[in-house]
Amino acid sequence: MSLNKIKKLAGPAILLAFFAYLMFFFLSDIDRFSPLLNISPNVAAGLLGLSFLVFLGLSVQQYLILLSVKCKLSFSTVFLLAVSNTLLNYLPLKMGLVAKGGYLKFMHKLSVGDYLGTLASGQLLWILLSALIGAVVGFLTLYPELQTLNVTLMLLTALLALSAVMTSLLLLTFRRPYMVEFLGKVLSVIRIDPKLIPCISISRPIILLYVVSSGVLFGIFSLRVWCSFAVVGVDIDFLQVLFLQACLSVSFAFSFVPGNLGLKEGAFVALSAMYGLDLDGALLAALIDRAASLSLTFLLGPMALARLSYSVWLEKTVPPISH
Repeated sequence: MSLNKIKKLAGPAILLAFFAYLMFFFLSDIDRFSPLLNISPNVAAGLLGLSFLVFLGLSVQQYLILLSVKCKLSFSTVFLLAVSNTLLNYLPLKMGLVAKGGYLKFMHKLSVGDYLGTLASGQLLWILLSALIGAVVGFLTLYPELQTLNVTLMLLTALLALSAVMTSLLLLTFRRPYMVEFLGKVLSVIRIDPKLIPCISISRPIILLYVVSSGVLFGIFSLRVWCSFAVVGVDIDFLQVLFLQACLSVSFAFSFVPGNLGLKEGAFVALSAMYGLDLDGALLAALIDRAASLSLTFLLGPMALARLSYSVWLEKTVPPISH
């Protein structure tokens, strides 16, 4: 059986297993619903606020990466694209990415090659940053005597600087044969066509801004995870949260399930088990984090889709004004 067929079968199987387990989890002990039903309005508003900040962070990422191919959109349009992309990615085949590419090609004449290049480059930068954060946090976890505020801040600052330098060097040497060959092997693992990368040339200031904004976005994701654990009464160290988020961020590159449903929650539980945390609480925290994301996605997503669809309709039906 081919790998593609395995992936097509594995996706629905994972979703069915995930929802079946959720039914068993709650029906076997109905009291497990209590933490979800007793969330105060203030806490719910805080989680939704963090989810809104996530959308803003994703929008900044998208705005910067599109600048690298001379595609300058208004921030409001980029925000609508980020929201609608998240909503549609819960459909099979990551329809959000397809729809966004179609919109940019039709409305802003962005070529398919440049669009795929921005996707590949942005994903590579995000994975690299997440992996570096995971490595630093893993080091601090192994050596708890170093877990002082000054050392942590120093290491995180060095991390941002190192990631900016590394990504600059990587992107500036993409056209060299030995680097293309090396990156081709790496990118093939995460299902990115290495031929797409050389079509994009990102300036160092944009890389730096992208890395810094990605670091802020990573922090927002982590804060929402930490709050989700706090809601269900699970005491988790913030460094553990950072490591958990780093693993989740990297795992999205390998996801073949819409919205990473089931896989993200499984990673929550598995990594919590590694730290000796309460597994029931970890699953509930994962569900709260998911609910905070989905609530805003399904609230704003249809409106964003309607607004973008209306702009496409105007472009198709309204003739240009002649001078």
